[in-house]
Amino acid sequence: HARASQISIQIHPKPFTICLQDNGVGFDTSQIQPSQGIGIANCHQRALVIDYHFEIQSQPNQGTKIILSEKNKLNHHFQPSSNGKSYSHRSD
Repeated sequence: HARASQISIQIHPKPFTICLQDNGVGFDTSQIQPSQGIGIANCHQRALVIDYHFEIQSQPNQGTKIILSEKNKLNHHFQPSSNGKSYSHRSD
């Protein structure tokens, strides 16, 4: 669906963080409805079970970035988006 030609996977041990990024078509994260489908909701729930933060950053024609990191210890390499173009769920 993403029509990506490249994907990068970065893993940092301290704090443990995984970042997946592609150069695909991206999408408008404001259109994500947690009540539709179970894929993204499952990702969030599984992250909560292990006390992690899950975030999707994307914009149309800009690709997508998915970040999974330890809660309250976000890796300085992958700061959550501050531009309003991300979808994040926290249960703090």
